[in-house]
Amino acid sequence: MTMNVEHEPNPMISEDVVLHPPRGDSDQWILQVGYRRYIRIRPGMARLVQLLDGTRSIEELAKTLGNGWTINNVELAIEKLSNMKLLNGHNRLVKNEIIRIEGLHRITLTVLRTPKLFNKLRPIARLLISKPCRITWYGVIIFGAVVFFANWVKVREAVSVPVPLTTYLTISLAFLGVMILHELSHGLVLTGLGGTPNEVGVMLFYFTPAFFCDVTDGWRLPKKEQRVAVVLAGILFQLAIAGIVSIVNLFDVSDDVSMALTIFASLNYISCCVNALPFVKLDGYLVMMTYLDKPFLREKAMSETKVWLSWAMFGGRFDRRRHMHIGTLILGLLSLGMPLYIVITVVMVISESIKGLGLLTSWFKLGVILAFLYYFGQGCYNLLRNAINTGASKLRISIVSLIAMGLLILAIVLVKVPANVQGGYINTKHGLHFVSLTPVNDSEAGSTVILTSRGMITSKIEGKATVVDCGSKATAPISAILPIDTSEVEIPTYDCLLGENSGDIQETGGATIQHKSLPLWKWAYYQLSFGIESNVEE
Repeated sequence: MTMNVEHEPNPMISEDVVLHPPRGDSDQWILQVGYRRYIRIRPGMARLVQLLDGTRSIEELAKTLGNGWTINNVELAIEKLSNMKLLNGHNRLVKNEIIRIEGLHRITLTVLRTPKLFNKLRPIARLLISKPCRITWYGVIIFGAVVFFANWVKVREAVSVPVPLTTYLTISLAFLGVMILHELSHGLVLTGLGGTPNEVGVMLFYFTPAFFCDVTDGWRLPKKEQRVAVVLAGILFQLAIAGIVSIVNLFDVSDDVSMALTIFASLNYISCCVNALPFVKLDGYLVMMTYLDKPFLREKAMSETKVWLSWAMFGGRFDRRRHMHIGTLILGLLSLGMPLYIVITVVMVISESIKGLGLLTSWFKLGVILAFLYYFGQGCYNLLRNAINTGASKLRISIVSLIAMGLLILAIVLVKVPANVQGGYINTKHGLHFVSLTPVNDSEAGSTVILTSRGMITSKIEGKATVVDCGSKATAPISAILPIDTSEVEIPTYDCLLGENSGDIQETGGATIQHKSLPLWKWAYYQLSFGIESNVEE
């Protein structure tokens, strides 16, 4: 392969590119492109980049480099740089925009450029990563975790019951602050090790608000252990915070404060567990990628898995099948499936929170269904295209495609999904009622209702009841909808009268009307407002 250099006889590296020399014992140079992209290269390529100042032709470059460099080798290297748009004349590869859209799953907003800020914090950062501080942090993490799990019965009770409004707001704001500090801790560790964080901001990550701190400069750190430390900093910080809170809870504090501390520690431990998942671009994946020293590990695993799936279904050429590690296949499959699971979970939560908004809720759900169909269709198209490109038999492609379509249709018709209605209950002198923010006119009399407590993290079953009649409107305490222990604030709701319950229940709590399971197509239709007025039948 050769490069057409007719229009660029003297290639020149782009002004966006900065070449960083090796640090420590490493022999790898770093190409920095804008703020956020770093590319590791070998010394030979680094020498070529240094010479790409626009004054030398391909022949002159080969002669200057010497040491086995031929004109063909130089052309191949220039071709590679050109394909990555690192040569002068290309559009800027990385624009330092405030808003970046990297796909529907990731939209970032830069709030602050941080090199100057973290440079001022460098002395503090070096102190925080010193050996005495590290020993202290690890001690707090271990002792705090032992204390927390030793009081598991108390923890389970605290996270499954409602809390006062002030406690709810305090915990929410404190957890928000911890998530900000989680990101800044990445930056502080990088700063203490000699790097420089570039920016901090907010983003929508799989439709969920989050914060970020750009520590891409960590790739310039010479030791793998240092890069891992930068990535682990956020999780370790939250574990330390949870440990400190658990230790404070050992002292003589009021019941309300103790409950708040327990819930706050629980939220941090749960956050750490979620963040440790290696199948999404969270800290767990970054730790794995950095430890194995394999940039773009997840992207490569997903790409190879797609090729393997295409070969397994349609046949064709797949020279890498004998060398594909089972771990790569597992990582690829889980990385392809995990985002779908996250999106479905987030969409269900959002749908539940806005289900009283009528037409807006319907359009949101319809948009999600159409987006899913689009991405599903795109994935199928890519599998077919890869099969064709690798020489798969057209007959096999046709047969497998027909079988897959038949199985999909059968799944849509035969697979059943519970069409439960989520809401709350109120237990008054006038009887027991199910309340919801959305109409429940289609709930059949006699349907079973599961009554639960309503906590900030989880719930526990308190009893069961049955639906007597639905269709009226009423007001209900907000504690029936949110895990807030107050009856002073009431909101308009839709109401169902319930029969006698079989358990010892509180004044308010969570409730779920259990409908008969519906075929997948009917369940999807029922999720839209078009299905609200019709009866839910099996």
